Amino acid sequence: MGRNVADYSVVRDSSIAIDVNGSDDIRMSVTPRNGTILNLNSILTFVIRETNNLRLRVDINNQVVFEENLVDSNLERTMQEIFPANVLISGTNEVTFTAIRGRGIFSDIVLIYRRKS
Repeated sequence: MGRNVADYSVVRDSSIAIDVNGSDDIRMSVTPRNGTILNLNSILTFVIRETNNLRLRVDINNQVVFEENLVDSNLERTMQEIFPANVLISGTNEVTFTAIRGRGIFSDIVLIYRRKS
């Protein structure tokens, strides 16, 4: 009998900047491995490198999974957000970071999910 294992896919490893006055959204694609269990919650994790008056929204496949006002800071910190089952789809998934207000710099964007071993 197969077991479920935790797995991850790197969405982006390098830094990206978003700014409501410039590049207000960044679209990225990621394809989880075969056997991903879509009817279980998953986790989005990312590093915030800098924020300035930022209200950030993150969508996966046009579904909002994160929306927050982030405190102005130059301190690096990590965010983790659990999002509901069936947001991920088999095949290519679109992840979009949108600056609703302000600006921010992000990196190390990763999806964590479960799959059949």
